[in-house]
Amino acid sequence: MISCRFIRIFNIYVNISIDIPIYSIRMTGNRKIYVMDLDECLIDNTKGKLYPDVKNILTKLRSGGHLIFLASFNKRAPEVLKKQKIDHLFHGGAYGFNNSKHRMIEQIVQHLRNNKGLFDIGKIEFYDDKLDNISEVTIKSRGKIKAIHVPNGLSWEHIE
Repeated sequence: MISCRFIRIFNIYVNISIDIPIYSIRMTGNRKIYVMDLDECLIDNTKGKLYPDVKNILTKLRSGGHLIFLASFNKRAPEVLKKQKIDHLFHGGAYGFNNSKHRMIEQIVQHLRNNKGLFDIGKIEFYDDKLDNISEVTIKSRGKIKAIHVPNGLSWEHIE
């Protein structure tokens, strides 16, 4: 079992784990960076549970060498991830109300660059249930970030 803890730094939390040091990230080949919304994307808030495919999707992406980050307005995001037993699948993320989703992604990118992560911004995929967040990320990234609308929660049909 991997032991993880979350550190909040300027609304960014970093998932410190023993298996992938953030400073050694080199995005080569088909590896991607997945940025996920939490509420109504990964978690069905009416039931308080993960959508059915979520844990298997995240596990497959992580085991495939992809990076997974969270971008959520939910300021309790780390607690929710831990309660749902999926916190160990994330490499980090940004959360809180004082940012837009595009700004959260910018914070994640800046954190990766500050830690000598080498990657192409075109390898970022963003998943959210709200169309306004999808539009904002698409427009502000000038289409470089692939933004995918998941109106009924993340499922295999959304993952290529």
